[in-house]
Amino acid sequence: MPTTALPAAVVAALLFLAPVAGADRRDENADRYPSTVASVWFDTLYDVIRSERTAPPPASRIYGVTAVALYEAVAPGSLENRSLVGQLNGLTLVPQPRKNDRKYHWSAVANAALARTIRGIFTSLTPANRAAIDALESAFGARTSGPITPGRPGPRPATGSPSWARSRGTTGSR
Repeated sequence: MPTTALPAAVVAALLFLAPVAGADRRDENADRYPSTVASVWFDTLYDVIRSERTAPPPASRIYGVTAVALYEAVAPGSLENRSLVGQLNGLTLVPQPRKNDRKYHWSAVANAALARTIRGIFTSLTPANRAAIDALESAFGARTSGPITPGRPGPRPATGSPSWARSRGTTGSR
């Protein structure tokens, strides 16, 4: 995959999802949600990287960029974690969720951010991998915020910067 595809993927996943994350009336912050969504998604990412035969250096970058996308998506809902802006070279801007009277369902935010990031990095997935990602997104979507149509706008977490993602030099797909 061309080096420029990663930034577009992360930016699309991060910026497109920013303003309206799975609205929920919970009074809980992101720190109180279980890590199940992230764990299962990273297991799936491992399977995708392996089956897409991604070489080790790009695979490492994919894990790193995906982890940063997840972290930045849920950090606004955490009482303990803060954005990595200014802490990672070149990460200078991360849009924040809209300030409104609605709370966010942070598992739905994580689900949407991970699905979009992985789809964006791997622009030419095998049909089996595309189906696995769509199924996982839908399964978590049904548990958290109602049915999700794979690849359609879902919860919108705050996420990263195109220039930062571009500078990571990730090439992902077959």
